[in-house]
Amino acid sequence: MHFSVKNSKLNDPGAPNKILEWLTKKLRDARKGNLKVFLIYHIPHGEYVASFGTQRYWVPKYEEQLKLLLKEYKDIIATIFTGHLHVSAFNVIKDKSDNEYYGGVIINRAVSPLFGNNPGFTIYYYGDSMEYPEKYEEFAFLLSDTYNNTESPSKYWVHLNTDMEDWQPKSLQAKDIAQFLDDIMRDCSKMFKYTLHRLGKLSDDSNLAMKVIETLCSETITNKKIYEMCV
Repeated sequence: MHFSVKNSKLNDPGAPNKILEWLTKKLRDARKGNLKVFLIYHIPHGEYVASFGTQRYWVPKYEEQLKLLLKEYKDIIATIFTGHLHVSAFNVIKDKSDNEYYGGVIINRAVSPLFGNNPGFTIYYYGDSMEYPEKYEEFAFLLSDTYNNTESPSKYWVHLNTDMEDWQPKSLQAKDIAQFLDDIMRDCSKMFKYTLHRLGKLSDDSNLAMKVIETLCSETITNKKIYEMCV
């Protein structure tokens, strides 16, 4: 929270530097101990892609400091997990000078139904190397289907399709996620399928554009940014 532009006025001015100093020491100790590290924090840094467009939240100078730290210790950082968005998304970290990919942020689905999102959770699977998650499974609770129903809530939990089809990343390594993000920006139908999948909305391929508009706009039309995207 100390690094977010939304919270900068409330921050202890010295807190960001203290946190980065603490993180540097922890990463240094982990490398000496031949350990892999998971970084888990609230607000993702960098520009990320979600169902409601792209966003940046961090104060730029702190974001650049963190990126230098992540690049220095990329050999021991297994994954970065964040939240805040209430939908699942990805962010790839790369060096602009040589276009080298050196990490990725996995933004995780929330348990609250903001932005038309069905609550849910994700399971990530790691191999022995612990370098990157090899695959994942997502589960969503179809909230609107439960209205006025008295059946068991377990009926409304669904296992989302995670067979790594052409509209999902082939793997969760940074380069594959980067290619996937490039693909969905060029291919509108992939973006629609990705959006529906991440929101936990099940749909066939017919009239994907209208399905996305109905999903994103029906309950969030008062949000100006989302309204502009829907238009």
